[in-house]
Amino acid sequence: MKARNYVLIVCTLFALSKLSAQPYFKLLKDGRSWVYTEMVPGEEPAVHIRRAFALSMQGDTLIQGNSYKKIYQHILKTNDSDTDIQNPKEILNTYLYGLMREDTFERKIYWLPFLDILSMCESGEHLLYDFSLEEGDTLNNCVLENLYEPWMPFVPRVDSIRPYVFSGLESRAFYTEGIFFNGGDQFYIQGRILEGFGYEIHGLINYGRNGFLVLFQYFCEGDSLDCELLSAIEEPGIPKSEFSLSPNPADDFVFIRTDQTLMRETTLKISFLNAIGNVVLQANWNDQNELKVDVSQLIDGIYLLNIYGQRINTSQKILISH
Repeated sequence: MKARNYVLIVCTLFALSKLSAQPYFKLLKDGRSWVYTEMVPGEEPAVHIRRAFALSMQGDTLIQGNSYKKIYQHILKTNDSDTDIQNPKEILNTYLYGLMREDTFERKIYWLPFLDILSMCESGEHLLYDFSLEEGDTLNNCVLENLYEPWMPFVPRVDSIRPYVFSGLESRAFYTEGIFFNGGDQFYIQGRILEGFGYEIHGLINYGRNGFLVLFQYFCEGDSLDCELLSAIEEPGIPKSEFSLSPNPADDFVFIRTDQTLMRETTLKISFLNAIGNVVLQANWNDQNELKVDVSQLIDGIYLLNIYGQRINTSQKILISH
């Protein structure tokens, strides 16, 4: 028995030493942006942009001792004909879309989305990328769902791992074979999951699985000027033209602010809903331009903050993390 345990320890140490000898290219880094367009069929033109947006990484937060990178979604302005993104790009709204955690020792990326989507991925934090895989290893279910067609008759494996340069980034490419759906009329037999980037075809996250034709356009790394984004990344909240919400994630207090015009129009009610839709906290908002809400008694998690009145009804997701 001792000999067997000794062999297992030696094999484990050998595998770890082999992995540590390989360079690892980090994915999570401030100032990285992935730009997308959501396309819908039309008459003239045949396909037009329903929505254009970017995902950006900026800032960190701690949850139960783990460090997460904040992933923001920026809604971008399109041109009048809805056939292209306006250049230079103008950010209309910014929201906190989710959080990502990177374990550089295990070479794994974990995803905590704020938008609930029915999927094979777990509803809470789940493994999205596993860059510790070797040739012949099977991809995890969450990657399969994000990358491949659901009716594919076989389970893809890592075919080979090779050095790769994409958009100026040095990386390692995990080659796999399968059916990659893109654009409604094209199928790709071979694809690459890129260490330090995401999916070569779909960018950071594949949105196509949700029923919309969402195309990854390009990747950018740098500040807002480098990426031609006309608005700096800010803390997300309820649309800036009406309300601002900070901080998000929140610990003990949440500050909700608006201008004097809106506060003269109506008395507002504030509600916090938990993950199953129950109201767990309420408050009234009268006269003052800023409302301070004590959320110290709420347990850690994602909540929907509703603000409503006679002529206003809006909401925003907020993360409570003590």
